[in-house]
Amino acid sequence: MSKQSSHHRRKSEVNHSTTCDSTIQGEERQIPSIDILKAQKLDEINEILTAPKINIDRLREATMTKYGLVNDETRIKVWPILLGIEQLYKEEVQQSNDYKKVSLVNSYEKYKSDRQWIKYAQKQHKDAQQIEKDILRSLNSFDVCQEFTKSTKQLKREQLSNIITGVLVKSTRPEGGHPKCRLDEDLPQGNLHYFQGYHDVVSVLLLTLGENLGFYAADALSRTTIRDYMLTNFEGGVMPLMKLLMQLLKEMNFQWSNASLTLACHNHLSFPYTSSLQPQNQIKI
Repeated sequence: MSKQSSHHRRKSEVNHSTTCDSTIQGEERQIPSIDILKAQKLDEINEILTAPKINIDRLREATMTKYGLVNDETRIKVWPILLGIEQLYKEEVQQSNDYKKVSLVNSYEKYKSDRQWIKYAQKQHKDAQQIEKDILRSLNSFDVCQEFTKSTKQLKREQLSNIITGVLVKSTRPEGGHPKCRLDEDLPQGNLHYFQGYHDVVSVLLLTLGENLGFYAADALSRTTIRDYMLTNFEGGVMPLMKLLMQLLKEMNFQWSNASLTLACHNHLSFPYTSSLQPQNQIKI
């Protein structure tokens, strides 16, 4: 091969390589950055929130798709809506027939500064000792807590204690647990009971929403989503759910659920054990 043809071949390879690199770089430039994608997600959420009527289904979907609610500023707006805080307290006022205790408002902003609830936190609860022990172990695992000074962490723990005690005491008082309110109809006198791990749930609400709004969110969450875990005992709340879970598993995967049921222990204890024995690709739930 002549030197001239060899030179032309190498030049052609270089040009081809440069063209490929330029194409790749061009493609990379066309891919939106994370900041752009997050900004688009915020625009989508803002469109939902500013609509004449908020589409709750779309709002829920937005929380579950990529980037979630993006930041705490948006979570402060969306979480109270999804928890139904405004409607919850409207119903509570109507049931109590005392319009001085809780004001009817049209915005979550009211609850960010409303400290009427603090009167409940100043009462003693029967599980106060256990709550205190759990709080002393709290606020260590979250990244944001690593930057807390000793005084800041102490303050946050005091606020955490206020929220937890406030929610529990409020549920045992006549004005706090209204048997006629649809959210409390299955709870004896509206009472809620503490369980270990509850402080971790409330910690997320406190760190995201602040103390006041965190209380109202914890109160709503405790009377709805995690209510079954706050009944008098596991037999009344959690165990029926476990039985339902096992029945659902039986419908979905009979062989797997049958292996779980044959173990000489309770279903809720055998669940993690048997799941670890089964090949992952055989468990289709």
